[in-house]
Amino acid sequence: MHIAMRSSCFLITIMLLALLNSCGSSRKAEAEFASQPEWLRSRPIDRQYYHGIGSVPKAGSPQLYRDRARQAALDDLAAQIRTQLTSTTTVYQAEDRFGAREFLQSRIETVTNEHLEGYEFVDRWESADYIHKYYRLSVSEYSYHQNRRRNEALTSARTRFEQAVIYEHTFNYARAFSLYTECLELVKDYLHTGTTIAITDDTSVDIGTESLSRLHRISRSLNIKTETESATDRQRTEQNNRHFIIVNEDDQPIADIPVRFDYTGSYLSRNRAVSNQQGLIAFPELRTIRDRSERLTATIDLRLMVRQATSDLEIRRMVENWQGASTEIVITAGDNN
Repeated sequence: MHIAMRSSCFLITIMLLALLNSCGSSRKAEAEFASQPEWLRSRPIDRQYYHGIGSVPKAGSPQLYRDRARQAALDDLAAQIRTQLTSTTTVYQAEDRFGAREFLQSRIETVTNEHLEGYEFVDRWESADYIHKYYRLSVSEYSYHQNRRRNEALTSARTRFEQAVIYEHTFNYARAFSLYTECLELVKDYLHTGTTIAITDDTSVDIGTESLSRLHRISRSLNIKTETESATDRQRTEQNNRHFIIVNEDDQPIADIPVRFDYTGSYLSRNRAVSNQQGLIAFPELRTIRDRSERLTATIDLRLMVRQATSDLEIRRMVENWQGASTEIVITAGDNN
């Protein structure tokens, strides 16, 4: 009986200690919450500022978790700006032109992180286990820096755009393609706000959308044929059907356009070439190792064109999804004799 009473007393003691500890923890949590600054308990609502609050556990060295809290606050601030940009993006976003919608959304995700400047530290608060930091950025300050960078980019793009138009009109599609790509790269961060600029006193153009449209038009207008499709009978005999030719939609020969070869017969020692001033590209050296027909395919290499024009991965991905024109011919063993 004495043993039972002792066990009961022990259990009651444990329960009382647990209750006291629970009450102590509860009071500690309430005191901690009461000591939190207002910006942590309730997110600030002030339309004159973007607000960023970062909260991270105190793991690692003090400098490490302070830096992580700062970055978390800036990421939160950038997310606020992205939300507004996405909701106010021009109709350009809704037009799924040439893969532009995905490209534009990717730029919105990137630009706010790359272009954060002018933000200010407001406050910091720490608990036993967490650190919290609060930064803010004036809406007018952000707009000022954004407009300054946008105007500088548009001015630079305008010069390239005017040059590109001249090259396009003189059938130098390779140079025009490169310059239109440079224009797009310069203004890509401002597509969501519009990139219209005056070209003359009476003419304005949206350089971003127009550069993209002209890039796509050039890629669609380039065609590749075997020379016999456009040559005279005498030319066919002289050239012996050993060339491809790059032309536009009006059959105008186009120079400096890269082409990629694929051949089913054997390994090609040369699987790429560039059209000469007459738009011609000689056949690669071909071998047939089997007594049957093989196929030689020549494709306009848009992938190489855009990679030579820009190092921007997003522009590259967009253009590389476009299909360059191609042509295929059948090669027999007798064609190689």
